[in-house]
Amino acid sequence: MNFNIINEKIFMVKINNDYLKINEDNLYEELKKVLINIRKKYAFDIYGFYDIYIYDVENFITILKFIKKDDDELFRNTIDLKLHKEKKKMDIYFDDYFLISKCQGITKYNNIYKINSELIKKEDIIKLCEHYKVEQIN
Repeated sequence: MNFNIINEKIFMVKINNDYLKINEDNLYEELKKVLINIRKKYAFDIYGFYDIYIYDVENFITILKFIKKDDDELFRNTIDLKLHKEKKKMDIYFDDYFLISKCQGITKYNNIYKINSELIKKEDIIKLCEHYKVEQIN
């Protein structure tokens, strides 16, 4: 799990799909686990009303983008979520060509390699876990 604070109202969580299996049946339980993990591991105080954008990049990663809409100082132990779920295809950047050199569709620019997420094989995902960057979602 990768946790990034963008600014005081936005933070993102990137989770490898091997560790997080989000579907319609367990969506709230998995999000609850993620939020508890963020509170414990990063000592990040999460409360108030959030829009959560769930970007599922098939075969690779789930990106959760949290946008804080309202602070509620009276109920600091509660969180209210509005969910938006999308399936995305995005570019993945890495610096070592030999990690997944057998994949088709790898391009190079300024010593950085790029591949679209839909072209990556499942066995190559494990090799990329330490070396990838996912394109920023606006």
